[in-house]
Amino acid sequence: MTRQNLTILHLSDFHLSHNNIDKELYDKMLSEIKNWMEKNNKNINYVFLTGDIVNQADFKAYSYAKKLIDSICKQIYIDKKQIYVVPGNHDVDCKIELPNENLKRDKLREAKYNEINLIENQFYYESINELITRQNKFYNFLKSSKINNLIKDKPYIYNAEDDVAIIGLNSSIFSSINDYRNQIYFLKQQYDEIKREIVHNNSIPLKVLILTHHPIDYFEENTKNEITEYARLNNAFIFSGHAHEQAYEKIDRNSTIAHQFWCGGFANKQSFNIVDINYNLKIFKLYIGTLENNQWEIKDNTIEGINSNLSKEDKKIYDFILKISDYPKRKKIKALWSELFDSPILKFEDYWNYDFGLNLKVTHRQLKRRINKHNYSHTECILLAKWFARFNIDEANDLFDLRHSDESYLYNGGKYKYNLFCKVLEVDPDILRTP
Repeated sequence: MTRQNLTILHLSDFHLSHNNIDKELYDKMLSEIKNWMEKNNKNINYVFLTGDIVNQADFKAYSYAKKLIDSICKQIYIDKKQIYVVPGNHDVDCKIELPNENLKRDKLREAKYNEINLIENQFYYESINELITRQNKFYNFLKSSKINNLIKDKPYIYNAEDDVAIIGLNSSIFSSINDYRNQIYFLKQQYDEIKREIVHNNSIPLKVLILTHHPIDYFEENTKNEITEYARLNNAFIFSGHAHEQAYEKIDRNSTIAHQFWCGGFANKQSFNIVDINYNLKIFKLYIGTLENNQWEIKDNTIEGINSNLSKEDKKIYDFILKISDYPKRKKIKALWSELFDSPILKFEDYWNYDFGLNLKVTHRQLKRRINKHNYSHTECILLAKWFARFNIDEANDLFDLRHSDESYLYNGGKYKYNLFCKVLEVDPDILRTP
């Protein structure tokens, strides 16, 4: 059975330099992430690093990056197999001068959508290999760190345990230190290889996660359109860096949706993302870690639908469901009751107790006496009727006239509470069933 909840830590743009490393900054960040995990009862399933690990492709800087990777694994309890990295433009060794580099780069760009087999054409094959040599220090860092190489070995990795496709785009193959919007290319060969691998696996994965250093907006038009279409058709999550900006963007066209996360990184305004995805509920929640006054803080940012747009009420409902999802049954029932009934005459403790098996119980006589004693609002009557109809239909028929519990008469807050109740029961049908 595949895992339906994924929690992803998204880091980017460390810009490490061997003579400019703030170890305390990263130690505090990892401590805050660890506290968030404990508070929310979460484990990190994947760590995505979207490039610019170092400021210049330098062996000494990469040696510290290796130590930082070790520290990340130790502090948040993950294995290196759970870390995925793509190169950024600063991970390219621009000191390496290639013969006719600009000419080769331009010809490769021009050939991108032509009918050319890059493997068979010697000029293009050699040109690609020459450009990739500028990333050798980055690849050596991955190899020595024993973490996944999403670019050189295989741009697509399928994880059967999670039914997830993790795709790495080498958006930096043509890079210089300064890369600007609408100028980024990557090889169509790489994209075609990804599609062949997916077909070869004989499976269309439920979850598609794409890593690229440059945000989609930085790609030239043809490249941008092709990636965007693939992402939307698969409700993909795209993780990017480069811009030193923190942002979330919903890519919504023709009723198909993809999601892009920009990670601010550590060069200017320091920030990182935690994306908590629930494929059962078809929603995700974004948390943003920011540094203010030398202190890290992780805050809720947004809750969104994976393949649909959520209303403001939907977001509020799903936020509540996520909050109680890991509660024990007793605590979950009490939280739901308190959310539905915020009246002083409807305190949970006045209506419910537990038997010796810790099952929720209420005696018929106690309940009838309380119902006869109080004048409940119309909304409260409807919600009580629906509650007891789920908990014990015999008592509900006796205590309430269920013919008059029509939810169509509910408005505003009452309608929200009814919809909340229905969604909780849909997600957890057994919550109010007696043993």
